[in-house]
Amino acid sequence: MKRWLVLRVTLKNDSLVYELTGTKVENPLPDNVADTKLAEDFADFFMNKIDTIRQSLKDVPTHKPKRKYVPCISKFQELTTDEVSKLIFELNTKSCELNALPTHLFKAYINNLLPNVTKLVNLSLQQGVFPDRYKTDIVQPLLKKAGLELTLSNY
Repeated sequence: MKRWLVLRVTLKNDSLVYELTGTKVENPLPDNVADTKLAEDFADFFMNKIDTIRQSLKDVPTHKPKRKYVPCISKFQELTTDEVSKLIFELNTKSCELNALPTHLFKAYINNLLPNVTKLVNLSLQQGVFPDRYKTDIVQPLLKKAGLELTLSNY
């Protein structure tokens, strides 16, 4: 079975990553379980939960929206470096450990990076390609309420 989730398991030696990315380590996870096993257990638990929900909805008629014609963009005006810069500065300055370069550093050095970033954005739009490696995210299981027992059903 292919996993389309990437689970974030808090490691005890990740303090440097947390310090650099500005994240807090306040979410307890079950102890005495190997990180890989814990990630697999969470993935299995939530996949089973999704299957259960789907099974309970199997007799509900599916909604079929009216089809609307959406024109294909065959030609567009490329973004300028000023437009890309404006969009970048409108972004939140949050980062996650998947970012090779934390957002605050990216913004601090944008003048040096802007020509290349603009070229990449325009190529992506022009070719209709968004690289798979940028479609990955981290899912961090959160305890529903502080003080609950650290069992999968409480996340």
